[in-house]
Amino acid sequence: MQQTWRWFGPADTVTVETMMQAGVEGVVSALHHVPTGAVWSPAEIELRQQQIAKMANGRLSGLAWSVVESLPVSEDIKKQKGAWRTHIENWKQSMRHLASAGIEVICYNFMPVLDWTRTDLAWERPNGARCMRFDLIDFAAYDIHILARPGAAESFPDDVREAAAARFAQMSEADKEAIAGNVVFGLPGAAERFSLDDVRTQLGEYDNISEEKLQGHMIDFLSEVAPLAEELGVRLCCHPDDPPFPLLGLPRIMSTEAQYSKILDAVDLPANGVTLCSGRWARARTTTPLRS
Repeated sequence: MQQTWRWFGPADTVTVETMMQAGVEGVVSALHHVPTGAVWSPAEIELRQQQIAKMANGRLSGLAWSVVESLPVSEDIKKQKGAWRTHIENWKQSMRHLASAGIEVICYNFMPVLDWTRTDLAWERPNGARCMRFDLIDFAAYDIHILARPGAAESFPDDVREAAAARFAQMSEADKEAIAGNVVFGLPGAAERFSLDDVRTQLGEYDNISEEKLQGHMIDFLSEVAPLAEELGVRLCCHPDDPPFPLLGLPRIMSTEAQYSKILDAVDLPANGVTLCSGRWARARTTTPLRS
Protein backbone atom coordinates (compact mmCIF):
# COMPACT_ATOMS: atom_id res chain seq x y z
CA MET A 1 0.00 0.00 0.00
CA GLN A 2 1.35 3.39 -1.02
CA GLN A 3 -0.08 6.80 -0.11
CA THR A 4 -0.34 8.69 -3.38
CA TRP A 5 -1.50 12.14 -4.46
CA ARG A 6 -3.14 13.06 -7.74
CA TRP A 7 -1.16 15.80 -9.44
CA PHE A 8 -2.25 17.59 -12.63
CA GLY A 9 1.18 18.78 -13.67
CA PRO A 10 3.15 22.04 -13.43
CA ALA A 11 0.00 24.18 -13.64
CA ASP A 12 -1.45 22.48 -10.54
CA THR A 13 -1.68 24.87 -7.59
CA VAL A 14 -0.36 22.04 -5.40
CA THR A 15 3.42 21.90 -5.67
CA VAL A 16 5.82 19.00 -5.32
CA GLU A 17 7.03 20.58 -2.08
CA THR A 18 3.46 20.64 -0.74
CA MET A 19 3.00 16.97 -1.56
CA MET A 20 6.19 16.14 0.30
CA GLN A 21 5.03 18.07 3.36
CA ALA A 22 1.76 16.10 3.30
CA GLY A 23 3.67 12.82 3.54
CA VAL A 24 2.95 11.67 0.00
CA GLU A 25 4.79 8.50 -1.05
CA GLY A 26 3.91 8.41 -4.75
CA VAL A 27 2.17 10.50 -7.40
CA VAL A 28 -0.82 9.80 -9.67
CA SER A 29 -0.64 11.90 -12.82
CA ALA A 30 -1.33 12.01 -16.55
CA LEU A 31 -0.39 13.96 -19.66
CA HIS A 32 -3.66 15.86 -19.83
CA HIS A 33 -2.25 18.32 -22.37
CA VAL A 34 -1.73 15.58 -24.97
CA PRO A 35 -4.81 15.33 -27.24
CA THR A 36 -6.94 12.24 -26.72
CA GLY A 37 -6.04 9.55 -29.23
CA ALA A 38 -2.43 10.71 -29.67
CA VAL A 39 0.61 8.75 -28.55
CA TRP A 40 2.28 9.65 -25.25
CA SER A 41 5.89 10.02 -26.33
CA PRO A 42 8.86 8.82 -24.25
CA ALA A 43 10.06 12.43 -24.04
CA GLU A 44 6.77 13.71 -22.58
CA ILE A 45 6.63 10.82 -20.11
CA GLU A 46 10.21 11.45 -19.00
CA LEU A 47 9.52 15.16 -18.60
CA ARG A 48 6.60 14.49 -16.26
CA GLN A 49 8.74 12.05 -14.26
CA GLN A 50 11.42 14.72 -13.90
CA GLN A 51 8.87 17.32 -12.83
CA ILE A 52 7.76 14.98 -10.05
CA ALA A 53 11.26 13.90 -9.07
CA LYS A 54 12.61 17.39 -8.39
CA MET A 55 11.67 20.35 -6.23
CA ALA A 56 11.77 23.92 -7.50
CA ASN A 57 15.30 24.36 -6.10
CA GLY A 58 16.55 21.35 -8.08
CA ARG A 59 16.86 19.00 -5.13
CA LEU A 60 15.47 15.47 -5.46
CA SER A 61 11.97 15.02 -4.02
CA GLY A 62 12.13 11.26 -3.58
CA LEU A 63 8.75 11.03 -5.32
CA ALA A 64 7.97 9.05 -8.45
CA TRP A 65 5.11 8.82 -10.92
CA SER A 66 3.45 5.66 -9.60
CA VAL A 67 0.07 5.50 -11.37
CA VAL A 68 -1.38 6.92 -14.58
CA GLU A 69 -4.85 8.42 -14.20
CA SER A 70 -5.96 8.47 -16.88
CA LEU A 71 -4.73 7.26 -20.23
CA PRO A 72 -7.86 8.46 -22.04
CA VAL A 73 -9.95 6.26 -24.32
CA SER A 74 -11.15 8.33 -27.26
CA GLU A 75 -14.76 8.81 -28.24
CA ASP A 76 -13.90 7.18 -31.57
CA ILE A 77 -12.90 4.00 -29.70
CA LYS A 78 -16.06 4.06 -27.60
CA LYS A 79 -18.26 4.53 -30.68
CA GLN A 80 -16.10 2.44 -33.05
CA LYS A 81 -16.17 5.25 -35.56
CA GLY A 82 -13.64 7.39 -37.38
CA ALA A 83 -10.03 6.77 -36.36
CA TRP A 84 -10.87 4.24 -33.65
CA ARG A 85 -8.48 1.55 -34.88
CA THR A 86 -5.60 4.04 -35.08
CA HIS A 87 -6.45 5.30 -31.60
CA ILE A 88 -6.28 1.76 -30.19
CA GLU A 89 -2.84 1.28 -31.75
CA ASN A 90 -1.77 4.64 -30.31
CA TRP A 91 -3.11 3.62 -26.89
CA LYS A 92 -1.06 0.44 -27.06
CA GLN A 93 2.04 2.39 -28.08
CA SER A 94 1.54 4.78 -25.15
CA MET A 95 1.28 1.76 -22.88
CA ARG A 96 4.58 0.42 -24.22
CA HIS A 97 6.25 3.77 -23.55
CA LEU A 98 4.86 3.92 -20.01
CA ALA A 99 6.03 0.37 -19.28
CA SER A 100 9.51 1.21 -20.59
CA ALA A 101 9.55 4.16 -18.20
CA GLY A 102 8.77 1.84 -15.28
CA ILE A 103 5.12 2.86 -14.81
CA GLU A 104 3.02 -0.27 -14.36
CA VAL A 105 -0.47 0.86 -13.27
CA ILE A 106 -2.80 2.58 -15.75
CA CYS A 107 -6.26 3.82 -14.79
CA TYR A 108 -8.77 4.59 -17.54
CA ASN A 109 -12.54 4.86 -17.96
CA PHE A 110 -15.18 4.13 -20.59
CA MET A 111 -17.69 6.88 -19.82
CA PRO A 112 -19.21 8.30 -23.03
CA VAL A 113 -18.84 12.01 -23.89
CA LEU A 114 -18.27 13.29 -20.34
CA ASP A 115 -15.69 11.97 -17.93
CA TRP A 116 -16.61 12.28 -14.25
CA THR A 117 -19.34 14.89 -13.88
CA ARG A 118 -19.75 17.61 -11.24
CA THR A 119 -22.03 20.62 -10.99
CA ASP A 120 -19.82 22.57 -8.55
CA LEU A 121 -16.02 22.51 -8.51
CA ALA A 122 -15.60 24.56 -5.33
CA TRP A 123 -18.53 23.80 -3.03
CA GLU A 124 -17.94 25.29 0.41
CA ARG A 125 -18.36 23.02 3.40
CA PRO A 126 -19.44 24.33 6.85
CA ASN A 127 -15.81 24.30 8.02
CA GLY A 128 -14.70 26.49 5.10
CA ALA A 129 -13.12 23.67 3.12
CA ARG A 130 -14.02 23.38 -0.55
CA CYS A 131 -14.70 20.29 -2.62
CA MET A 132 -16.33 19.18 -5.86
CA ARG A 133 -20.01 18.30 -5.78
CA PHE A 134 -22.67 16.66 -7.93
CA ASP A 135 -26.10 18.13 -7.24
CA LEU A 136 -28.91 16.27 -9.02
CA ILE A 137 -31.22 19.30 -9.08
CA ASP A 138 -28.56 21.51 -10.63
CA PHE A 139 -27.75 18.82 -13.17
CA ALA A 140 -31.41 18.44 -14.11
CA ALA A 141 -31.64 22.21 -14.56
CA TYR A 142 -28.63 22.04 -16.87
CA ASP A 143 -29.94 19.08 -18.86
CA ILE A 144 -33.53 20.29 -19.26
CA HIS A 145 -33.22 24.08 -19.39
CA ILE A 146 -29.64 24.99 -20.35
CA LEU A 147 -28.59 22.20 -22.70
CA ALA A 148 -32.28 21.73 -23.65
CA ARG A 149 -31.72 18.11 -24.60
CA PRO A 150 -34.80 16.63 -26.33
CA GLY A 151 -36.57 14.27 -23.94
CA ALA A 152 -34.45 15.37 -20.99
CA ALA A 153 -37.42 16.06 -18.71
CA GLU A 154 -38.58 12.44 -18.99
CA SER A 155 -35.21 11.28 -17.63
CA PHE A 156 -35.95 12.65 -14.15
CA PRO A 157 -38.56 11.88 -11.49
CA ASP A 158 -41.37 14.42 -11.10
CA ASP A 159 -39.99 15.92 -7.88
CA VAL A 160 -36.53 16.43 -9.37
CA ARG A 161 -37.98 17.96 -12.53
CA GLU A 162 -40.10 20.41 -10.54
CA ALA A 163 -37.23 21.38 -8.24
CA ALA A 164 -34.97 21.89 -11.26
CA ALA A 165 -37.48 24.24 -12.89
CA ALA A 166 -37.74 26.29 -9.70
CA ARG A 167 -33.96 26.48 -9.32
CA PHE A 168 -33.41 27.41 -12.95
CA ALA A 169 -35.94 30.25 -12.59
CA GLN A 170 -33.76 31.73 -9.82
CA MET A 171 -30.46 31.45 -11.71
CA SER A 172 -28.61 34.47 -13.01
CA GLU A 173 -26.86 34.31 -16.37
CA ALA A 174 -23.58 33.89 -14.47
CA ASP A 175 -25.05 30.92 -12.56
CA LYS A 176 -26.11 29.27 -15.81
CA GLU A 177 -22.69 29.79 -17.36
CA ALA A 178 -20.98 28.41 -14.27
CA ILE A 179 -23.02 25.20 -14.21
CA ALA A 180 -22.63 24.69 -17.95
CA GLY A 181 -18.88 25.12 -17.59
CA ASN A 182 -18.60 22.86 -14.55
CA VAL A 183 -20.50 19.96 -16.13
CA VAL A 184 -18.15 19.82 -19.13
CA PHE A 185 -15.00 20.93 -17.30
CA GLY A 186 -13.18 17.62 -17.58
CA LEU A 187 -9.87 17.74 -15.74
CA PRO A 188 -7.39 20.52 -14.90
CA GLY A 189 -4.95 20.81 -17.79
CA ALA A 190 -7.07 18.71 -20.16
CA ALA A 191 -6.63 19.29 -23.89
CA GLU A 192 -10.35 19.36 -24.70
CA ARG A 193 -13.21 21.62 -23.59
CA PHE A 194 -16.82 21.17 -24.76
CA SER A 195 -19.26 23.94 -25.59
CA LEU A 196 -23.03 23.34 -25.44
CA ASP A 197 -23.05 22.74 -29.18
CA ASP A 198 -20.16 20.29 -28.84
CA VAL A 199 -22.12 18.32 -26.23
CA ARG A 200 -25.22 18.26 -28.45
CA THR A 201 -23.16 17.01 -31.39
CA GLN A 202 -21.51 14.30 -29.29
CA LEU A 203 -24.84 13.15 -27.89
CA GLY A 204 -26.17 12.75 -31.41
CA GLU A 205 -23.30 10.37 -32.16
CA TYR A 206 -24.63 8.00 -29.49
CA ASP A 207 -28.23 7.86 -30.71
CA ASN A 208 -27.89 4.24 -31.86
CA ILE A 209 -25.44 3.00 -29.24
CA SER A 210 -27.17 0.99 -26.51
CA GLU A 211 -25.69 -0.21 -23.22
CA GLU A 212 -25.12 -3.64 -24.76
CA LYS A 213 -23.43 -2.18 -27.82
CA LEU A 214 -21.15 0.04 -25.74
CA GLN A 215 -20.24 -2.96 -23.60
CA GLY A 216 -19.31 -4.81 -26.79
CA HIS A 217 -17.08 -1.94 -27.86
CA MET A 218 -15.34 -1.97 -24.48
CA ILE A 219 -14.78 -5.72 -24.71
CA ASP A 220 -13.32 -5.27 -28.20
CA PHE A 221 -10.99 -2.57 -26.84
CA LEU A 222 -9.85 -4.70 -23.91
CA SER A 223 -9.37 -7.72 -26.14
CA GLU A 224 -6.78 -5.63 -27.99
CA VAL A 225 -4.99 -3.90 -25.10
CA ALA A 226 -5.21 -6.30 -22.14
CA PRO A 227 -3.07 -9.09 -23.69
CA LEU A 228 -0.35 -6.52 -24.40
CA ALA A 229 -0.65 -5.18 -20.85
CA GLU A 230 -0.20 -8.74 -19.59
CA GLU A 231 2.91 -9.11 -21.74
CA LEU A 232 4.34 -5.79 -20.51
CA GLY A 233 3.57 -6.43 -16.84
CA VAL A 234 1.12 -3.51 -16.76
CA ARG A 235 -2.11 -3.50 -14.75
CA LEU A 236 -5.14 -1.81 -16.31
CA CYS A 237 -7.69 -0.49 -13.81
CA CYS A 238 -11.08 0.70 -15.06
CA HIS A 239 -12.57 3.57 -13.07
CA PRO A 240 -16.28 3.19 -12.34
CA ASP A 241 -18.85 5.51 -13.86
CA ASP A 242 -19.05 8.69 -11.81
CA PRO A 243 -21.82 9.30 -10.87
CA PRO A 244 -23.05 5.70 -11.18
CA PHE A 245 -26.17 6.16 -13.28
CA PRO A 246 -27.03 7.29 -16.85
CA LEU A 247 -26.58 10.97 -17.67
CA LEU A 248 -27.80 12.92 -20.72
CA GLY A 249 -29.51 9.82 -22.07
CA LEU A 250 -26.15 8.08 -22.52
CA PRO A 251 -25.51 4.45 -21.57
CA ARG A 252 -23.38 3.70 -18.51
CA ILE A 253 -21.64 0.33 -18.46
CA MET A 254 -19.37 0.36 -15.38
CA SER A 255 -21.73 1.29 -12.57
CA THR A 256 -22.82 -2.02 -11.02
CA GLU A 257 -21.28 -5.30 -9.91
CA ALA A 258 -23.08 -7.11 -12.75
CA GLN A 259 -21.66 -4.69 -15.33
CA TYR A 260 -18.14 -5.10 -14.00
CA SER A 261 -18.50 -8.88 -13.92
CA LYS A 262 -19.53 -8.93 -17.57
CA ILE A 263 -16.41 -7.03 -18.65
CA LEU A 264 -14.02 -8.91 -16.36
CA ASP A 265 -15.41 -12.29 -17.42
CA ALA A 266 -15.25 -11.40 -21.12
CA VAL A 267 -11.54 -10.51 -20.94
CA ASP A 268 -10.39 -12.81 -18.16
CA LEU A 269 -6.79 -11.72 -17.65
CA PRO A 270 -5.02 -10.55 -14.48
CA ALA A 271 -4.10 -7.33 -16.30
CA ASN A 272 -7.80 -6.44 -16.67
CA GLY A 273 -8.61 -4.88 -13.31
CA VAL A 274 -10.76 -2.42 -11.37
CA THR A 275 -10.15 0.99 -9.83
CA LEU A 276 -11.66 0.90 -6.33
CA CYS A 277 -12.55 4.59 -6.05
CA SER A 278 -13.75 4.94 -2.47
CA GLY A 279 -15.49 8.25 -3.15
CA ARG A 280 -17.40 6.84 -6.12
CA TRP A 281 -18.51 3.66 -4.30
CA ALA A 282 -19.64 5.75 -1.32
CA ARG A 283 -21.76 7.90 -3.67
CA ALA A 284 -23.26 4.77 -5.16
CA ARG A 285 -24.87 4.04 -1.79
CA THR A 286 -26.14 7.57 -1.18
CA THR A 287 -27.12 8.97 -4.58
CA THR A 288 -30.73 8.87 -5.74
CA PRO A 289 -30.75 7.13 -9.14
CA LEU A 290 -32.39 8.68 -12.15
CA ARG A 291 -35.30 7.07 -13.94
CA SER A 292 -34.00 4.48 -16.40
